Amino acid sequence: MEDYIRVSDITNYLKCPRLVYYAYKEPRTENAITSAYVESLLIREMARSYADVVQSGNMDDALQELLDVAAHQLTAIYREELRGIDEEKLFEAFDTVRSYLEGIKCGILESVERLGSNMLVELLTSHDTEPVLYSKKFGLSGSPDRLIMVDDVPGLSIIRTGRAPESGIWKNDRIRLTALSILMEEEYDCVVSSGTVEYARYGIIRNTNIKRSDLIVAPVHLDPALMPYSGDCTVITHHRAVGELIPGTPDGSLEKRIIEITGTGAKTSTATLLADMASRSMSVLSHTTRSPPISTIPRPSSI
Repeated sequence: MEDYIRVSDITNYLKCPRLVYYAYKEPRTENAITSAYVESLLIREMARSYADVVQSGNMDDALQELLDVAAHQLTAIYREELRGIDEEKLFEAFDTVRSYLEGIKCGILESVERLGSNMLVELLTSHDTEPVLYSKKFGLSGSPDRLIMVDDVPGLSIIRTGRAPESGIWKNDRIRLTALSILMEEEYDCVVSSGTVEYARYGIIRNTNIKRSDLIVAPVHLDPALMPYSGDCTVITHHRAVGELIPGTPDGSLEKRIIEITGTGAKTSTATLLADMASRSMSVLSHTTRSPPISTIPRPSSI
């Protein structure tokens, strides 16, 4: 499945395109196992059973039991990732995660108060764990940590072991949820309107609506098969968008003749030719993929 773009590549690309380039260009090397890495694995395994903690009579004992089980099974679950790990590093990570347990309990209690215990259990109950999903339409692949059902409506959840924001969810997590929802909708022929992020290190569970867009601008000749699901979203043509954007410049300097060229071929050539002809007697703003802009007198601006 090398032709598919991984959902994780999207968020990495937005951080730094070179991360994705070198990940594919250079052979992968084994990274040194750090205590922080082992901590994240322990927390991730514990988080898979947080629903049991919510339903337990004693959260302190339930969390300690989860940690003990995760520590005992970790090297078997992540045999390749933890090959040759120093036991001292494993014990160090265990002690660090144990110091998080009180904070995790407080986060779960806060989530119970905010969402209700029944809702929280539904958000933390897996109907499928880490399914690998593909979209032939968009060439994407990815794997949510959980597929969930809330009030008989399908949804998904991702587990994050890093820092939690003060409120809401991180931008990268929202992008990940949106991309994974696209995969889930294509795989199961359903509509995914919400997703959950579990900030497992803090016991914080946040459910959020997935709204891909407020406005869709589409060319008039767009293949309907490529039109994203719009729902209640407004859809306008590219012609209308240009008409609304250009005259609205603060200084009114572009309230002149506007020519928009559409089609499937020779748009740039046509625009360049027209710009060259018009620039003989007026200033021209030429917005095309051609670079560098044509030289005229008076010299046109170029976006």
